[in-house]
Parts: sequence; structure tokens; C-alpha cells
Amino acid sequence: MNCLWHSVTTALESALPSGRCVYPFQPNFDDVHLATYASALDAELRPKFHVLPQTRDEVTIFIKTIRNYVIKNNVKFAVVSGGCLTARGCSSIEQGIVLNLSQLKGIRILSEDIVEIFVGEKWGDVYALLKSIGKMCVGADDAGMGIGNGMSLDRGLSFISPGEGVMCNNVKSCDVVLASGEVIHTSDNATPALFQALRGTGNNVGIVTSIRVRMFDHSQRIYGRTVKYDYLGFVAQIPMLVSAMQSPDGLKGADVSMRFVVSRTSGLFGINYLKYDRQTEEKTPPQVLEPFIPISSECKLGPADLSDLIKGPNRTPGKRLAHMHTCVRPDNTILVEGVDTFIIRTMDLAWCEGHIFSYCLYPYYPSHLRNINTRRDQFSMGTEPFIMIVFRLEWENRDDDNNILAEFQDVLEHIEHYANCRDVAVRFKNMSYSAHFQNPIASYSKYKRDCMKWSCSFRDPDDIFHWGVPGPWKL
Repeated sequence: MNCLWHSVTTALESALPSGRCVYPFQPNFDDVHLATYASALDAELRPKFHVLPQTRDEVTIFIKTIRNYVIKNNVKFAVVSGGCLTARGCSSIEQGIVLNLSQLKGIRILSEDIVEIFVGEKWGDVYALLKSIGKMCVGADDAGMGIGNGMSLDRGLSFISPGEGVMCNNVKSCDVVLASGEVIHTSDNATPALFQALRGTGNNVGIVTSIRVRMFDHSQRIYGRTVKYDYLGFVAQIPMLVSAMQSPDGLKGADVSMRFVVSRTSGLFGINYLKYDRQTEEKTPPQVLEPFIPISSECKLGPADLSDLIKGPNRTPGKRLAHMHTCVRPDNTILVEGVDTFIIRTMDLAWCEGHIFSYCLYPYYPSHLRNINTRRDQFSMGTEPFIMIVFRLEWENRDDDNNILAEFQDVLEHIEHYANCRDVAVRFKNMSYSAHFQNPIASYSKYKRDCMKWSCSFRDPDDIFHWGVPGPWKL
């Protein structure tokens, strides 16, 4: 270890409680490092060490200690909590420091309708606590997903979004550690420009340590079903999905997402994820969901408890995982063209070991987009329904990285070009599903980008988070 890094580690070890820094030579380093990331694309980047703060004050100490090394010595660090973002380098770093927020835990009921959640928590633990008091909040469908994974402050979807809106609209305030080490409580009423700037911007402005989320009374019995069926049924259901999205009522409290899967071991098949956000004891599906249950399908789940619907993380050590996406208006032609092109291109990659390539349709219904102030629509989503087309790509071998990512980038660009030609393209990009070559920040509205630029220049004049925290999405 050279003199600079000896100085950095000595300063941090002296400032932080014992055991907060975990180094590669320690036996628990791989357990900490590999458990942090959903994809081997990030896990294979090897940092100098991890710093695992357990309180907000320790995050402040880290920033105050490291900032001079960033300014004077060009020291770099990455910030990670849930580790679910899959764009390489967005929350990991080679030969830098990882500020790992996975141990920053705490859930506090602040009032009848507000819960504070620290970013090291998992959604499953939040749901379990709220269930015990008859409450619920809008969060991720995956119980193993971290609070600070990006979706909480982005336009992420939940299975109760049809009734309650997207995730960031339910976040009422948050605490953020700025580049100076100062802790700011921010909301629409307190420092509103900073609050807007923090939504969907990654670590460009500061480090969010906790969020305060709206909670509400909620039935513990809801209808959910996973439907697996022959791949030919996927295209046949696209017109039904488009028709439902064009209806003012959408699916009347239901949520449908569709996935077409090409697997080396299981072949081609479709999966529908159906959830109905209303209390039901019936064993048959609500009528609004019947069109999305093909006769030949294999079904799982009927009326269900929340714990039945919210699954744990599907993380396979060593598995390589990437996402990329685009958004379009409900349009049969573009969605069918997209899946046809996807299928053809996957045939060129049939030799890739362990591949599971998925073409996913995540609808944003009118009910998802309610309460959006069009003058301040910072994400450029508008109030018209649209569909997010997500490629979820899994494979095993590092040697296949370039071929797979380039092939599907080309497919995505083909879909976007065709969508533009048909005038059904949507500008919005969701950071949580963006690839390294995509630029979600450029898709935001001018108001949103102005909030970000002003907040960065005012709150971080030394560009600590611009230069000190590398990553694919910067202002």
C-alpha cells in the first residue's frame, strides 16, 4: 500500500469506530463484497476496501474525512446500498473505496401515515413491520431489494401502484448528506429544489441516508398469480394489454406485467405477473385479469398474503446480469416488432452459456401517473399511459459480455428508431433499468435538469460527487 492509501486508511480508521473498514486480506471481505451486488459485472470490480457505516453520523464522518483526499489527491469512491443497479460501475469501483450503506438500518413509525426507512433496509423487513400494525406503503415487489437501490427516488413501480402511484410520489421527504458533510432534511416544503434534484439522479448531489414514505391502511389479502405459458401466447396477448392501457380505468386496480423468456435450458415461454390490489377471498381470478391467463398456462398462487406475492432476490453468485430499456406509447405494431426482433437476435446468441434473455413489458397505466404536476414533470413522463420495454439479460461467461451487450443495444436502437418513425416514442428513461450507454438524466425535463445543476453548484461547489464518484450518468 503506497503512502497515499496508507494516509487514507489511517484517517478513516481513526475517525470511524473499529471494524467499519473491511479489506481484501480479511476473511470476510468476499462475503461482504459479493453479497452487495446483483451482477458479477459489478462484483468483479475490486475496490481497495469497503467502508460500512451504521449511522448517519458515520456517513458524515466519512465524507468529511475523504473530501480533502478527493480534492487534492484524486481519490475516488463509489456509493452502494441495495446493489441492484446493473450498469457496470454505477455503484462499484476498481481500486477505489466503496461506501457500503447496507448496514445503515432502521425503521421508525413517525406518525399515523409516515414511516422513516434507512437505506440499508430491505423492503421485506419494511413490509413485515407495517403488516404487524395493519399498514402498507408503496415499495418494490422484491422483498430482498434494498431501499436505497434507486427505485425509491425514481419512477419505480409497485404492485399497488395502480391504486397509489409510483414510488417516488410516495416519498414525502428524505435526509441527505452533502459534500460538506452537512445533513439536510429535504422535502417539497423544505429545500424543494434539492428534493427534486435527488429524485432519479443517483449520487450526483449527495448521499441519501433515509426516506420518509407515506403509509396507509391496507388489506392483507390480495389476489396474485404467476402465469407461465407457451411462447406463442405472448404476442396474442399484446393487443389485450394495449386495449386495457387505453381505457381510462386501466385494469381497475389490477397490475399486469408480461415477460417473454428465451432460456438455454428451458426454451421459449411467456410469464405474466398478475396482482389485484383489492381484498378478495375468491379462488377464481378477478374478471379484469382473465384475458391474461391463457387456457394452456401453468398457474401459481390464488388469493394471497403479501408475503406470498413478494419474493426474495434471485441472485446467483457469478451470474452476469444487465438491463437496458426504452419507453413507448401503447401500440400493437411496435410491441410485436420489438419481440420479433428480440427473438431473431437471441438465435444468434444461442451458444452463450447459461443465458436467460427476457423481453419485459412494464405498463404505466393512467392511475400510475396521477398527481403529476405537468408543469414540473421532472421525468418527462407526461400523463398519458406508456409501456417500458426492458431487456433483462443473464449469462455466465465474461467472454460473452461484449457480444451480448452490443447485440441487444442494436435491438434496442432498432425499436427506438421504429418508435420514432411511428411517433409513439416516450422520452423518459428510468435510471434503475438503464444500461451504461444510456443517459437517463438527458431524458429529464429542463426544470428537472435545472434543479440538478443548481443543487450541484450550490451544494457541492468542489464537485466532490462529480469527480470523486465516477459512474455512467453524470451531469
